[in-house]
Amino acid sequence: MIMEFLGGVLASSSVDGSIILWNINDGQKNSVLNQEAGEAIRACVFSPDGSALVSSDDSGGVCVWGQNKAFINSIRVHEEAVHTLAFSPDSYLLLTGCNLGNLRFFIIDHPIETSDQRTQIYTLVTCGTDHYLKIWRLFVVHGIHEAEERRTKLVPQTPQEHICGSSTIYCTERMNAECVLSFNAHGSSVTCVKFNASGT
Repeated sequence: MIMEFLGGVLASSSVDGSIILWNINDGQKNSVLNQEAGEAIRACVFSPDGSALVSSDDSGGVCVWGQNKAFINSIRVHEEAVHTLAFSPDSYLLLTGCNLGNLRFFIIDHPIETSDQRTQIYTLVTCGTDHYLKIWRLFVVHGIHEAEERRTKLVPQTPQEHICGSSTIYCTERMNAECVLSFNAHGSSVTCVKFNASGT
């Protein structure tokens, strides 16, 4: 079972394909959400701004719920079970990772000013069974105009696949990535890595 909480709401997920939202003040069940086709859920996470709840399953699928528990979308993003979900701190990007070591990124719909045409640079770290940590730079074009959003040399015009050791990142016309550092971190598989948001 994987749990995340935000404010007074707790979400628990299970291999029975359900997500239960709980009131942490009295332990009462608020709502039950169900994964598409009842697939076993392997991860769930709230976006940092609280606007979305995302769950992933054994089939490689991801379900997205919005505010007021409204179902938004369900997509199959991988060929294998998705065990990793993570949001960027601004809630703009969703990262998914599967058993094969493949990572994919998705832009979560947020209202953006039409004048806000810029390339945002994110930093992420991946780990896995090859004992290595990899630090990546991810370049994302913000904007909503098809004709304008790709005017940057940092993001190629065709989809790219980036491989570093056992990690693969698949990029799109709005996102590109490069591995800027790779180093041996442990004598066995690296199971978890986290940033310290305070920078200390």
